[in-house]
Amino acid sequence: MIVREILERSRRAFGGRIAVATDTRAYSFDECWSRGLRLACGLMARGVKPGDHVAVLELNTVWSVDFYVAASIAGFVRVPLYWRNAVGVHLSMVGNARCRFVVVDDEVGGGVVDEIAGAVGERNVLVRGAEYERWLAGQDDVDPAVRIGEDWLNMIRHSGGTTGRPKGITSTQRQWACIGRDEVAFKPLIAPGDAMLHVAPMSHASGYYFLPAWAAGARQVLSASTAPDRIVDLLGSESIAYLFAPPTLVDSVTAVAANLDLPRLPLKCLAIGSAPISRRVIRAARDCFGDEVLYQTYGTSEAVPISGMGPKEWFAEYDDTDPILSAGRPLPLVDLEIRDEDGRALPAGETGEVTVRCDGMADGYFNAPEQTRERFVDGWFRTGDLGRLDARGYLHLVDRVGEMIISGGHNIYPADLERIVGQVEGVLEVAAFGVPHEKWGETPVVLCQVRPDMPVSTEHVREHVARALGSYMKPSDVVIGTDMLPRTAVGKISRRAARDAYLARREPHRTLTS
Repeated sequence: MIVREILERSRRAFGGRIAVATDTRAYSFDECWSRGLRLACGLMARGVKPGDHVAVLELNTVWSVDFYVAASIAGFVRVPLYWRNAVGVHLSMVGNARCRFVVVDDEVGGGVVDEIAGAVGERNVLVRGAEYERWLAGQDDVDPAVRIGEDWLNMIRHSGGTTGRPKGITSTQRQWACIGRDEVAFKPLIAPGDAMLHVAPMSHASGYYFLPAWAAGARQVLSASTAPDRIVDLLGSESIAYLFAPPTLVDSVTAVAANLDLPRLPLKCLAIGSAPISRRVIRAARDCFGDEVLYQTYGTSEAVPISGMGPKEWFAEYDDTDPILSAGRPLPLVDLEIRDEDGRALPAGETGEVTVRCDGMADGYFNAPEQTRERFVDGWFRTGDLGRLDARGYLHLVDRVGEMIISGGHNIYPADLERIVGQVEGVLEVAAFGVPHEKWGETPVVLCQVRPDMPVSTEHVREHVARALGSYMKPSDVVIGTDMLPRTAVGKISRRAARDAYLARREPHRTLTS
């Protein structure tokens, strides 16, 4: 399976139909293909060759589709950069992936553009701004007819960096096609003309859906705005059938939509992933959007998708398990084992490292043989996630390997704390971690981002944890604020950065004693 072939097949089938819609205009499959051809030819005229690694820093606009199609046509390896990052992180990713060229939208700011150009050379940067459309129209649209193989690299994505410096994760042409196939295989069928809304960056998980939606002849609506009222407006005005959103976005969109008298929406799949979701958020989303549209997917950047479920499984009621807080069941084409520290498979009910193999799994990390040997073992990938399978086959994620807090001999999982604290009214996001303690060895600390209009007290949070989990799990300190919590390179909450910031604010060489 070659990404180019999938794109071209649907371009031939759906030519004049709308493929992409933005705030300003719509583009047919034929137009998108022509724009991609022109960008491919323009980059090749600038010296970019098939197989070269090309970094891109962009928003969700038709320009991002231009680059996606161009790279697929010419065999460029896409290396997405992440909008939230500082320029130093951009340059680190460009260097780590050995990028030959950088494409950057000028909205990132002149200072960032100058630093990137200074690092890789002005002739190796295409800045897309006011003159881009004129430049694109002036490029050839002759197919370069590059012979691309299934084992060619298609993309190098960088990990979230939750356990250290972000790593470059490779995906071949075939692996990328398999990711798209498996992401939608257990979700409602995408029909020609269905509208899919992309508000989460296509450089992130929303990008997994672009290829299968294009292949199905869907109309893909791109929005650079993640404002919840804008998203709710688009759901109705664009008759959206498919939407991917992380839990934080689901929460904010639900809060807006729940207060409106909305007509019945054509939404048939709200796909949720990228982070754990709380019982409060999922129940609110179910009340708002109904019983039939909520789907969950779990995966890692190295292996995706791994598990998932639709509403019938998610909201099933059993005496012996609670699916609502699980990550679903392993998908049909995924092998999954829970393994102990020695790599032995554990039976149902026991906690160990989630270890998987699947068609969309990467072969390793780019330019990092030691890290590849550590995590990719005998054809399996060690996710670094601790979890267990229950008797009904649901996967329950417990925490990250190495982030467990051991306090006075008790094992405390930060994810348990985050889940319970997240139930407190007014709390938006939570980061839990352990810090040194003179008596207990370690003690849990919690950082909370709360709604500005809903006061939350430290003592209320501690009491809530004690009631739900036991007094030994009660955090020694709770830091409450309205600022966003520290993020990783791909926008996930970083416990490590939160812990470092917390320790930096404390008095030097002091450990908690109470």
